[in-house]
Amino acid sequence: LARSFSSEVKKAQPTVVALKNAFRDRLQEAREAALLGGGQARIDTQHKRGKLTARERISLLVDDGSFREYDMLKTHRCDEFGMEKEQYYGDGVVTGHGLINGRKVF
Repeated sequence: LARSFSSEVKKAQPTVVALKNAFRDRLQEAREAALLGGGQARIDTQHKRGKLTARERISLLVDDGSFREYDMLKTHRCDEFGMEKEQYYGDGVVTGHGLINGRKVF
């Protein structure tokens, strides 16, 4: 009886691999949300004004595939002026490092 009970408990608990995969999935979803910034509507508004988003401007500036963004998943901590109702990943300044003509820039 003890053997069957312990094997049932082990089956009910997620494995380390399952936890890692679940974390990777959540992280990927968060990164995709961060790339949208304030949402697709805000990106569309920028484009209608003839402007690019910060990440689009950076991708034009740096060498292809070289930009590594810092703190992509940060959010603000403001709780005044109704700001607590709007939380976006990467809210604020886009920072990182990359290469311009092969030279490292920050």
